[in-house]
Amino acid sequence: YLRPGKGYKFYSGADGFTIPVLTYTPVVTVTPPPIVAPIKDGATPVVVNNANTVVNSSVYNNTTVNTTNYENNMSLTSVINQGGQIVNNTTNRYETYVYVENKLVNIVNQTTLSNGQTVGFIPVNGNTSEENKPVTIKVYDKEEKREYTAKVDQSIDQKTDQIVGTVVTPIVLVLDGAADISVSSQISRQTINIGDTLLYSIKSKNIGADLAVNVFLTDTLNQAFEFVSANNGLTYNASKRTLTTSQLQVPAGQESQYQVILKAVKTGNYLIGNGKATVNNDVDLTNNILANHALNVVDKRANVIVSNQLSRSQLNKGEQTTYTLKVKNNGPEVANNVNLLDTIPVGLDYQSSTGGIIYDASTRILSANKAQLKANEEAVFTVVLKASNFGVYQLGKGLISADNDNDVDFNNNKIMPLALTVLDNKVDLVVTTVVSKNNLAKGELLDYTITVKNNGPNVALNINVIDRLAKHFDFVSSGNANYSSSSRTITAEKAQLAPGEEISFVINVKPNAFGNLDIGHGNVTAFNETDYSNNVIKPLYVVVADVRADVNKLVIPGVFTPNGDGVNDLFSIAGLNEFFVQNSLVIYNKSYNVVYKKDNYQNDWNGNNLPMGSYGYILKVVDKAGKEQTYKGYVSIIY
Repeated sequence: YLRPGKGYKFYSGADGFTIPVLTYTPVVTVTPPPIVAPIKDGATPVVVNNANTVVNSSVYNNTTVNTTNYENNMSLTSVINQGGQIVNNTTNRYETYVYVENKLVNIVNQTTLSNGQTVGFIPVNGNTSEENKPVTIKVYDKEEKREYTAKVDQSIDQKTDQIVGTVVTPIVLVLDGAADISVSSQISRQTINIGDTLLYSIKSKNIGADLAVNVFLTDTLNQAFEFVSANNGLTYNASKRTLTTSQLQVPAGQESQYQVILKAVKTGNYLIGNGKATVNNDVDLTNNILANHALNVVDKRANVIVSNQLSRSQLNKGEQTTYTLKVKNNGPEVANNVNLLDTIPVGLDYQSSTGGIIYDASTRILSANKAQLKANEEAVFTVVLKASNFGVYQLGKGLISADNDNDVDFNNNKIMPLALTVLDNKVDLVVTTVVSKNNLAKGELLDYTITVKNNGPNVALNINVIDRLAKHFDFVSSGNANYSSSSRTITAEKAQLAPGEEISFVINVKPNAFGNLDIGHGNVTAFNETDYSNNVIKPLYVVVADVRADVNKLVIPGVFTPNGDGVNDLFSIAGLNEFFVQNSLVIYNKSYNVVYKKDNYQNDWNGNNLPMGSYGYILKVVDKAGKEQTYKGYVSIIY
C-alpha cells in the first residue's frame, strides 16, 4: 500500500486487509544509457533482482519510489554471467526494469512457488488481460553505465485480480556469450528383427568459447519403437513419447552422453532422431538438430547356424581326413532357401562328398542348397579330402544363409576356421648338450647349452624342448628359453627347422652345492619326428668343489666351535659325501683314547661336550673308483 510521501510498503496476509485493484497506465521516465555489449568477465558476475536489491520504477505521475524486494534465498530473477556464477546479495549498483508487453511493472507483492521459493511479481494492470504476455527485463549497471536486455522464456500467469501472477520456475537472465551447443546421435544397428532391442546414443557438447545457459534437449520417439531404459538423467514421457533432459549451465568444452535402449515393435523402414537442443545464448543454431537415422525392422523368424569339424587334424602326405559341416535351424519357423559356401585350400584334394555337396574344381568352392530346413532340423554334409602337400592349411572360410534368417548381422553364420597339418615322416632331430666348464666353485656361473639339429631331409614342424633342472642348480637367465620355478622345467619352442638347420638354447645357471653334479634331464619332440632314440637330453656332470679343497677335493677344518650359536657348531668336512662313497672317522684325545668313532660319517659331530682343546683324527675315504685314502691330523674344540 502507498504511504503518503514515503512510497510503497510490502504487506502480508497478517495485515488484515486487501489491496484494491488499481488500473492505470504508468509513464516511464527512465532514459536508458546507450546499449553496449556486456563484458565476459568471470570474476565480475552481474546479478539482479536478488535479496534486498533496490528496484526503481516510475509510477503515479512520474513519481519515483524505492521498493525493496524481500525474497528468500533465490529470487524470481537471476543473472548468470560468463563465469557461471549466481550471487544472491548485491548493492544498489544495479537497476532493474521489468516490462510486460512493453509496459513497466513494479515488484510489490509476494507469492510462493511450487518449489517453496517466495517471490514477488505483479503486473501494473492487475487483471486477467495481462495473462500470458511476454516479459522483458532490462538491467542497468550504474558503475559501468551499461544496459543489458535479458531473455525471459516464462510468461505471466495471472491468477486473480488482487493477487500476483505466479511464475512456475525462477526466471534466468542470460547475458550475451558465444556458446554453441552441438548435438549428434547414432544407432547400434541399421537392421533389426522385430522384438529385438537396439542402442540409441545421443551426445551434446558446448563447442563454443563461453558458458551455455538453459540447455534443453528433446527428442520424440517413433511409434514403431518401445522405450526400455535411458541413463544420465534422460527422462521419457510415455504420453508424449518424448525424451528430455535439461542443464542450467554447460561450460565451454563440456560433453554429455546419453544412451537409450529401444525395442522394435513394428516392421518396416523407420527414422530415429526427431529432436533438437534449445539454448538461451547459442550463436549457431544449425548444429542443434538431431540427425535422422534409417532403421529397417524385419520379421525373420528362422535362425540358421553352422558348425564344422575334422576327423583328423594332423595327416601325413597322401593320407585322408573327413571334413563335416552341420547346418541347423535354431528358429521356430521354417528356414527357406538355405545355402552353404566354403572353399578347399590348395594342397588338399577333393575325393568325395555326401549330403548334396557340389564341388567346383576350377574355383575350389564347395556349395550346397536346402530348399527348406524345419525348426530344429539339422542338415549334415561331409567331404573327404586327401593331403597332396606338406604344410598347415585352413578350412572353414565360408558361410551359410537363408532367405528368412533372423540373425541379420550373421554372427553365427560364418564357418569356423579349422587348421589341418600335413606332415612328412622323413625328419630326424638330434639333440646335444654342452657346459662351459667342467670344474667350478659353488655359486659360480655356468653356461648350459642345448642344441637341436634337423638331420632329416624335410622341414621339421613344431619343435618342443623340455628339460628338468636338478635342485642343486639355480636358474639365472636365458635369452631364448623359458623357465618355470614351480616345476623347475626349462622349455623352448621352434615352429620350423629346415633340413640341416640347427638351433641352440643357452641357459645360465649356478650350482648351490658341492660334488659331482648332474645337469640335463629332458627330451625334444616334433610333429613329424621318426627317430626318437637321439632326442633324449642326457645328463652331463660338473665338479663343484670348495675353493680351499686339496687335490682330492676335501677341506678338513682345524677348529670348530660347538657353542650352540649356529655358526661352525659341527665338525664339517667339505666334499666328504659329495666325492667319496665310503668313509670312517676316529677322534682321540691326548692320551690316545678314542672319544668318537663313526663309519659313514655325515658331518654331524658336535664335540660331545668334550673339554676345550686339541684332538687327533684319522679319516679313511673310498672314492667312486674304489681308491682308498687316509687323512690324519688335529682339530681344536673352542667354546
